[in-house]
Amino acid sequence: MRVESLANAQRVTVDPALLGGDLQSPAHAALAAAAGNSLAGGMDVIVDIAPPDSAQGSGNPQLVASLASLLARAAREASALVLTGGETAAALLNRLDVKSMRLLDEIEPGIPLGLTLGGISVPVVTKAGGFGDEGCLKRIIERLRFMRQTGTVA
Repeated sequence: MRVESLANAQRVTVDPALLGGDLQSPAHAALAAAAGNSLAGGMDVIVDIAPPDSAQGSGNPQLVASLASLLARAAREASALVLTGGETAAALLNRLDVKSMRLLDEIEPGIPLGLTLGGISVPVVTKAGGFGDEGCLKRIIERLRFMRQTGTVA
C-alpha cells in the first residue's frame, strides 16, 4: 500500500537483518521508540518487514517473533491494530496476551474487524498477507479512523 496518499500516517520498513541478535541494542530501541513516539503524536504507524534477500521470508517465525517483541510496548498504546499475515498476527497478539477476539464486522470480504480480549482491548483487523487490492490497507485505516472519531463500529 502506498501510505504517501494517507495523511497522518508513517510507514516504518524494518530490515530483516535488524530483527536478529540482541533485542536490547540501540537500533532496536530506536525502532521501538520511533513507533511509540509517532503513536503518541497522533500518527498512524504502519510497520512492515522489508523483503529479504534470502529465502528467509517475512513470515519467518523468528523474524515475526522479534518484530512482535520490539513493537509490543508501542502496540499497547495503539488505539487499534491492523495485522497482516497469520504468523505476524499470532506473534504480536500472543505477545500482548490476547486470548481471543470478538467479531464485530467484516470490513471487506475475508477481512474481519474484531475486538481483542485479554491483555488489551482494542479494535483489531486481521488480513492475510497476500490478500486484498492496493487500496485495501488504506480503506482499513480509514474505517478504524472513523471508529476512533465517532466511537461507533458502523
